[in-house]
Amino acid sequence: MRRFTLTFVLLAMMFVMRSASATPQHLDGDHIMRAAVTTLLAPAEWDGVWTTLDSTYTCAGAFQSTSAGSDTICGGKDYTPGGSGSPFTIDCTGTADATTIDMTCTGSGDLFTDCTETFTMTVHGTRTGDTYHLVSTIDATFSGTACSFFPPSCTQVDSWGTRTGPAPIGYCSTPTRAASWGRLKTIYR
Repeated sequence: MRRFTLTFVLLAMMFVMRSASATPQHLDGDHIMRAAVTTLLAPAEWDGVWTTLDSTYTCAGAFQSTSAGSDTICGGKDYTPGGSGSPFTIDCTGTADATTIDMTCTGSGDLFTDCTETFTMTVHGTRTGDTYHLVSTIDATFSGTACSFFPPSCTQVDSWGTRTGPAPIGYCSTPTRAASWGRLKTIYR
């Protein structure tokens, strides 16, 4: 689900982490979607365990890195905003169905005192059988005297996924609300 949230806001976001030295450093493909997700149900056709390969480029086409991993997508699961305490305000629009994803997210937030990042992310993707291909473009600008030296950035993440099996039933189940044994006894008397 980690990469799906990434790739599905599945699709929807760019979350930038900054080190204590305030060096701008975008997260890799594994984390791009995690912090901003509108309420969105994953289509059942995307359900399963996926191996993934992400390639990151500048928007001018210069290769930056590649990463491989795996992800579990739970069909029908509701993906809602993650990361309580996130410094970003994010708004996403778009559609997702059995074969395509088209999303656009805009957002902004304070990275640290007197440094604000504003971004737009677009995600376009297709799924055919047991494979998917997503292309995410992330445009970011920085404002404020504390980050005036950060140049605007534009990154493209090209993601490929191959389904290797069904999603484990236990992984995709919805947990119940925690309650003590004493509380349960009072409810069911």
